[in-house]
Amino acid sequence: MNHYPLIYLRDEGINLEPLPAEGQVKIYEGSTESADQKEIFAALLKEIGDVEIIDGKRRSIFEGVEIKHGAPIDFLIVGDAYEKIKDIPIERYYILTTAEPNIKKGEEKKVMQLVDEIRKNHGCEIVVNGLIHSLKYYLRLVRNLDEFMARYSKNIKIEVSVSTVIKLEHLEKWNEIIKGL
Repeated sequence: MNHYPLIYLRDEGINLEPLPAEGQVKIYEGSTESADQKEIFAALLKEIGDVEIIDGKRRSIFEGVEIKHGAPIDFLIVGDAYEKIKDIPIERYYILTTAEPNIKKGEEKKVMQLVDEIRKNHGCEIVVNGLIHSLKYYLRLVRNLDEFMARYSKNIKIEVSVSTVIKLEHLEKWNEIIKGL
């Protein structure tokens, strides 16, 4: 399994974990420990979301991302996310959705109160937002978009060859998107 170095992160040594096959355990490969030590470390890096960003220096999950397709974020989704991270000193956890509105109607206040409570009690910033809104915001921070797109495209090609999550149809769709830019 390869770790994909991200472009222009706050600190060196921050890596994006590759997408595992469904149910597959993620294993940290960037260390020189024995097989037993790596197994213990892998157990500490429990899967918390669809995407995990690892701080190689601290050897811990730095940020996590959970993506909901077509489902507005509600109180239960935020509560489930907290259950995944409550024992991990994670700094930020994104819960993103393709649904509009992003938060289930009638639950906006309840969701934001839980987000505030988690921040006060745990220290983790839970970011509840739309997937497209977040991508637009963060892509504007990339200093060299051409380099980013080239690396991202390369990573998708790698994932198609090694993952059961990213399939050829995803790569084909990505290539269509790139041609349209």
